[in-house]
Formats: sequence, C-alpha cells, structure tokens
Amino acid sequence: MNFVISFLHQIVQLLTLQTSNKPKDVNDEAAIDAYKWLIEKLKDSKQKEVEIINDPYFQPGKIYVFKYLAKYGDQYEYWDKHPIVLALGKMPAANGGFINVGVNISWYPPKARKYIIEQIRKAYKPAYDAAILKKGKQAKDQKPIDLDLYAIKAALDQVGFSFAIRSYLPSQIKGERVCISYENWDKAIKLDQPRIFPELQGKTTLFQIYKDYELYVRYNRSNRVELKKKLEESRKLKAYKFIK
Repeated sequence: MNFVISFLHQIVQLLTLQTSNKPKDVNDEAAIDAYKWLIEKLKDSKQKEVEIINDPYFQPGKIYVFKYLAKYGDQYEYWDKHPIVLALGKMPAANGGFINVGVNISWYPPKARKYIIEQIRKAYKPAYDAAILKKGKQAKDQKPIDLDLYAIKAALDQVGFSFAIRSYLPSQIKGERVCISYENWDKAIKLDQPRIFPELQGKTTLFQIYKDYELYVRYNRSNRVELKKKLEESRKLKAYKFIK
C-alpha cells in the first residue's frame, strides 16, 4: 500500500511541475485532481470505492491500475510499465495456466480513450447499472461484467483501436493491483495522461506510436470485411491470435 501511494504522489508532483511550466491545461488540472482523489481513497481504510485486489486474475468488466514488468521486455520495441486496464477476462496460457486480457486505455489519445470506454460502458449498461445498484461504490464486491472479447475486438476494429487489447502474465504484475469502482470510471479515465502514461520501456516514443496507429486505423477501415471474417474464424476456434 505504501508503495502505490508513494508512486501516486510522484505522479501528482510531476504533473504539477509540468503544469507550472506552461499555460494551464484543463486536462492536467483534472489529472492532478484525479490522482489526489485516488491517493486519499487508498489512505482511507473505511472506503471501498478504490480497493487493493490480491487475486492474480482480473475480474472482467473492471478497471485496474498496476505496475507491470514484461517478461520478454528486451525483445519488444516498446511496452507499458504502468497500464490502466479495462479487464476483458483471461485466456489459456501455453504452460496450462491463464493470462489476463484487457484493453490498456493508456495507448489511446485522450479523446479516443474517453469515447471508447464510454461506448463499452453503454453497450453493457444494464449489467453495470445492476451491479452498481446491488453493491454501490464497492470495487472489490461489485459483480464482474461478462464482456464479449470478440464483440469488443470487432467493435474496436471498426475504428482501428483494437491494438490496445493486451495480455498480462499474473507473475509479472508487481505490487498492488488497484481496482476502481464502476461509479468512478470518469476519474479512471482522467488518470491517464499522454505525457505520463504509458510509461514506455524501449526506444519508441508515444508520438511515433500514435503515428503508427493512424496507419493502423486506415488499414482496418479499408479491410473490414476480411478482418471480420478472420475474427469469426478465431471465435469458432477459440483462438486469440489478435491479442498482443
């Protein structure tokens, strides 16, 4: 707990420093407020809106913040050390265990991030509303939402943003897993700032990634029929080749 709070304090300080060195930016101010909110919630042992989760596997439909060390990070062009992930469930691993799967919203430019999360939430609105009604502001105890991985992949393909579907080995998740209750997703989205997250490891810059994904978006829009066919084949075979 002390580690994650200390880390969040560092983020607030860094954001504050950046804001003080340039004209005020509404997004920066919102991020600072969101991080301060998260810190205060974690310090308050009585609240349940933000909770530390010990389960190695993420519950689908929930947003988690955690530290990650890619097992073969030295082989990747880039990877994210502090993902902010909307969990989609788990998939079988080669060793017989399971791997967490989720949408890392850190990869999205701010406007795209907000839009995509809102659309996923809207698609499963009855389930989220029921979970909130039964266990309001209780991150750990709120009912998981059974998201359709393939349907979400197909929807993200429409706008070229399925690149953010990633896998995470439980053994490589370091420190606490912070889960944020459904009512507070607006704050979870604000936690993500392009100059802070993703915390890239490797030589590639976030600007280069965004430029590459512009091409990815164009490719997806030009090949929708072919991609949809491949996805349906994967669904039938229960294959997950599209997950990085």
